[in-house]
Amino acid sequence: MAVSGPPIDCLSLFVRAVGQRVMEFAQGGGKALTAGLSLEEELVSPSRPTAEKLFETVLRVKPLTAADQSLFHICLLSFYTGRASDLNLPIQLLLGIQRPLPGDGAARAIRTNLVTGYTPLFHKFSEVKFDLLLVSAVHSQEAVATAKNHANTSLSGFWWHAFSPPSIRAMLTARLMALPVVKLHAFISDAHNLDWSAGKLALLRHELSWVLAELIVSG
Repeated sequence: MAVSGPPIDCLSLFVRAVGQRVMEFAQGGGKALTAGLSLEEELVSPSRPTAEKLFETVLRVKPLTAADQSLFHICLLSFYTGRASDLNLPIQLLLGIQRPLPGDGAARAIRTNLVTGYTPLFHKFSEVKFDLLLVSAVHSQEAVATAKNHANTSLSGFWWHAFSPPSIRAMLTARLMALPVVKLHAFISDAHNLDWSAGKLALLRHELSWVLAELIVSG
């Protein structure tokens, strides 16, 4: 998100500038915010001085420890979720991404409480709708239980390592058996061309038909 104007050299200016851009996004017809920020620590917001120190470290392009990176992600999550609340926008969380890796890569993250670690955020911002998107099927049951326990959360699509027929079938079955359909968003695509999205949609329709037929036959 590019921001024009004076240099952003402190946390207060960052909050003001990005907040303005988020407002412009919403006023221009934007429908949702998206964040892919992983947590390694318990989701407890750091103090303002700690947040400012972390931001200064990032500005200086200095590396953060895993714990400090998690704290910085918590700062950003709280900030963006607050703006989503102000503007009545839902926020989509991409869960299970491990970054950064050597070669600027990314991989799925597998760890305890990957989904439920965000529940303090769901509770604090109970007025915000959260849409959860998993990188893989490993945390599917945890996500289903979380969506069942929190009225403001829903589950979205099948993405990255979760986008294969076996994963789609297992995840769809678990979701349909536990959640109302209003909490299920069947399709999402981050593809850069129509052909790829059309292919993904065709596969998903096939798997959805298979799962529904199996549920009907099994009674």
